[in-house]
Amino acid sequence: MQKIWVSGLTIALVLGSSGLAWADDRREAASLEQAIGCLRAAVAARPGQVKDLDIERQDNRLVCKVDIVSGDNEFEVKVDAGTRRVLKVEKD
Repeated sequence: MQKIWVSGLTIALVLGSSGLAWADDRREAASLEQAIGCLRAAVAARPGQVKDLDIERQDNRLVCKVDIVSGDNEFEVKVDAGTRRVLKVEKD
């Protein structure tokens, strides 16, 4: 479990290194705290190796899409960046 968190934190730090905030739409950006919260919620919902993290605006809220590899399977976990609630888990 520790190795998974380190991988997720590494992704968050690399993506957030320019100003510690990002989003496709610059009207509102996600904070590093929100990204880390999304990673924690996603890994709790679907344990595995974090492959990718994207944050975008959907239905007037920021949504994190976290790609997680678990064994031979890959999953996309969607998390509300504000509430850290898991919205959806789908197998890719």
